[in-house]
Amino acid sequence: MANSLEVEHYRQKENHLTNLYFLAINTVLKTKSCYPLKPGGVITFLQLQKIRCSLDNVLEVFESKNLRLFQTFLKRISKFHDEAMNLQAIFNMIKKIASIINKNYPSEDSAKKSLCSYVSSLHSSSDVVASWIAYLKRILPRWLPKLFQFISYPFLPKTNNDLEHFNLKIKKLFRKISGRKNSHLFLLSSGVPLTYFLSANSYSFDFCYSFSHQEIVSERNHLFQISKKSAIYSIKNQLEEFLFNLEIVASEKA
Repeated sequence: MANSLEVEHYRQKENHLTNLYFLAINTVLKTKSCYPLKPGGVITFLQLQKIRCSLDNVLEVFESKNLRLFQTFLKRISKFHDEAMNLQAIFNMIKKIASIINKNYPSEDSAKKSLCSYVSSLHSSSDVVASWIAYLKRILPRWLPKLFQFISYPFLPKTNNDLEHFNLKIKKLFRKISGRKNSHLFLLSSGVPLTYFLSANSYSFDFCYSFSHQEIVSERNHLFQISKKSAIYSIKNQLEEFLFNLEIVASEKA
């Protein structure tokens, strides 16, 4: 009788751990990221490595054929460790450059000095990263003269996303005035004065939207509280804690 209870307890624990580790691997592989500040491939590799380390700890105290299969699968990914570390180093540099560009500077010259100072200080013992740094130092002088013109001309969009929103405003205004959709000729002929017009603080399309901001925030917070209870939320936002709890379950005696 005792043996049958132990066997049933083992099966339940194995099924529980198998399901949750599979969910963790599947969720990590399916999670999307936003390049270049959140590089999906690098983040996925690092998270899968955390899951593999957790599986190693679990299999020291709880033997499972299913978990061994997961471990074997994740060990094969370890051969990409050097490539992932090189990419992580490069993306960290890109993130630092983005933070330098986004700072508030009193003038273009001060911004250029700050960026040039950081780029000139970059170095790496990795040949891959070093070649990327050399490429960055080679192309920077080409882009630097006009890179910070938005400081002298605040109405200029800073990012590609800002530029897309800016052009969208112009297209909406053109359709409203003319009833036509081909706004590119209009932009070519009237782009400069229209830029000043749309950048004025007194003009905005916000009045077109009648949504209650408070209602949207309230509903979002409600949905957020519900999602926090799910295992998928824990995997995406608290992976280390999620894996640690699985290790505790594996170490518990019957």
